[in-house]
Amino acid sequence: MLKEKVNQAFESFNVEGLLGVLEEQYGRKFMLEYSDVFYLWYCVQRNMVKENITDIKNYLNINNVFDNKTQTDSTVRRYFKFRNLLPDLSESQHRRLNKANQFLNPLVNFQSVGNKTLGIIKEEETKTNNVIDITKGNHTIIAKIDSEGMISWRNFDLTENQIDWIETNNIKYEG
Repeated sequence: MLKEKVNQAFESFNVEGLLGVLEEQYGRKFMLEYSDVFYLWYCVQRNMVKENITDIKNYLNINNVFDNKTQTDSTVRRYFKFRNLLPDLSESQHRRLNKANQFLNPLVNFQSVGNKTLGIIKEEETKTNNVIDITKGNHTIIAKIDSEGMISWRNFDLTENQIDWIETNNIKYEG
């Protein structure tokens, strides 16, 4: 349940950013008038819902996005009317959003271990689980864990507690 709420917050944050850009570029009136259509566009782009009338209506109803059927039907109609004017997210935009999602949904939650803040995220590109330190506001890979549970150390400036934490939280990569 908490993971779902975090995912929803993350997705909402991205929609908020989109609406902010639209307001800046086209004005508040335009952004408010079409915010429901942009919300649907974003949900389709992020593969939260398939782009067909039935799936979209079901998604909106299940998630209680609108109070009534009339609002739902109107938004879906407007979405398909304007869909050809809306861009598609690029691969690099999807990668950035997916990378951010990794940090919001780690395999092992980030926690303070000595002077480092450590967590473990799944990294599809390298087919490893990465032990990450986010202490300084950016991320540093401390170690990589492969599909056999072998730890490949990337940082040797670790305390015994930090090494123990990594070894205790060792999760094999599963692709």
